[in-house]
Amino acid sequence: MAYLLLAWLAVALEFKASLLDGRTVQGQLVELSPAGVLLETPLGRESLPAAELAGLEPVGTAEFSSAPPRVWVELIDGSRLAGHGYSVSGGRAVVSLVEGAEIRLPAARVAAVRLRPPEGELAHRWQEIAAAEHTGDVLVVRRQKTLDFLTGVLGDVDEEKVAFMLDGERLSVRRNRIEGWIYFHPPAQPLPKAFCRLATASGHSIEVQSVQLPQAGSAEEPWQVTTPAGVSLRVAAGHVARIEFAVQYLSDLEPERANWSDYVSAASAIPVLAELYAPRRNRGFLSNELQLDGRKFAKGLALRSRSELVWRLPGTHRRLTAIAGIDDAVRPRGSVRLVIQGDARTLLETTLTGQTPPLAIDLDISGVRRLLILVDFGDDLDISDFLHICDARLID
Repeated sequence: MAYLLLAWLAVALEFKASLLDGRTVQGQLVELSPAGVLLETPLGRESLPAAELAGLEPVGTAEFSSAPPRVWVELIDGSRLAGHGYSVSGGRAVVSLVEGAEIRLPAARVAAVRLRPPEGELAHRWQEIAAAEHTGDVLVVRRQKTLDFLTGVLGDVDEEKVAFMLDGERLSVRRNRIEGWIYFHPPAQPLPKAFCRLATASGHSIEVQSVQLPQAGSAEEPWQVTTPAGVSLRVAAGHVARIEFAVQYLSDLEPERANWSDYVSAASAIPVLAELYAPRRNRGFLSNELQLDGRKFAKGLALRSRSELVWRLPGTHRRLTAIAGIDDAVRPRGSVRLVIQGDARTLLETTLTGQTPPLAIDLDISGVRRLLILVDFGDDLDISDFLHICDARLID
């Protein structure tokens, strides 16, 4: 097991729970488990089932002050840690976290390490490289304004260089020349499922398989957290920024099909246009941000009319929730026809324009295996037809 200690603050474990039906409940957090949460409220204890929860936020602002991170480490279970250093020796990795503590774990539990902030177009290119199928470890390098990669075998890592074997040749690559690296992991048994995601003010995003809270009233004790990769963590209550329950973002899934066609159908055959207006995930067309009604979203889809996307789902999700509307940058222009189907059954069909407020979507997708989203032309040809479907979540 690896252990992480985040210094904690003497604060009350007071949280506000947000439910999927829009209600909120506030109280002292007594229990947090795959079944749900138990809050001590002024009216007594209230149990909230996980199936009804969107998330928890602390009452008051979680605070943390430190030098900016210099390394971002992703574990094989999807947890992301912000740190000041990363090294490997003999297959054992050491992550120096922004809090000053260290976490030690097998390098086999690390999915990727990035040495520069994941932002802009380079963040999108990094995602493309990470999502591709590789036959070995990947060393990612920056070439002019984009990223490229080499496939080989990663070795030991220190604060100055990375050992990398390329085509049988042993190289010692200086870290200031590379963007990061991605470890190759052959197919293996699936990891246990996380039931929630814990975000901290220090920049960590931790997938949670199990968590043990301190006894009621002991606000100074840390939380004992275990991730699906088997990494044990001691997390400061005062650094918890948000807890999201096991929710799958639609924009994090690779669609089975993603097509765009222009209003003048021949134009879609032009590769540069097809690439320019292809559906985008977690970023917009006119900027790298998804924005609706002045609010910015980290997760979502940006779609240009006419776009059609299809996903294959496991059939275990119960609901699809999202907020959809025309990109703030082009309002009040824009008019699209939005259609959502589950197994060829229409679940939603509506018109969205730049003059109407964003639409809150909440659909029953119980048992759906094939999900289709179509953004068709509206009443104004394809002028300013930039639709954002933000915070799209598949809820079990």
